[in-house]
Amino acid sequence: MKKLPKFSIVAIADRDCSGQFEPSKLIGEDWIGCLLLASERLVWGRFLSVNVAARTALFRAASRDGVASLEAGKTFPYLDGYWGERAELVLDRTRDWRKARFTAQDAVEYIRDGQRMITRVGPGVPAGGRVVAEMWDHEHCAMCCSEIGQQRIADAWINAQAEWLCTTCYETYVVPRSLEFVNTE
Repeated sequence: MKKLPKFSIVAIADRDCSGQFEPSKLIGEDWIGCLLLASERLVWGRFLSVNVAARTALFRAASRDGVASLEAGKTFPYLDGYWGERAELVLDRTRDWRKARFTAQDAVEYIRDGQRMITRVGPGVPAGGRVVAEMWDHEHCAMCCSEIGQQRIADAWINAQAEWLCTTCYETYVVPRSLEFVNTE
């Protein structure tokens, strides 16, 4: 597995884990982040009271359930929110990926604050919009942002949350559960 920066927990009080971190660009004041457990589960929270010179910070877990998985004296790899979201796509075994061919979908076109907006047809569509047949003509890979659509990559992978992955990202990262895509530099 890729070498990720580590956060060592010194003490835990309620949802707050005080500790020391290996320096990286993945930590900053009030940044959303996550700690990676050995079970490949992520514990989400925020980094607070970040002191770069002393390499100390407080990790406030988003839930008490999350902090229950942590322990003082233990060290965990950490990620910021951006890379954590992508790591979750790879590590979350409850996401059921299936191969699919993208097809254009109906979309709703409307004006908001003087700007033309387009969204998929679904609940919560703004009033005054008009449905345009097959206007939603592509998605993007949730990892590398490659365009997935009939004009580009038509065959890709989708899960129940309607998250799309191109075949390259699926085969390179999801199948082997690899975090090699994380840029820690």
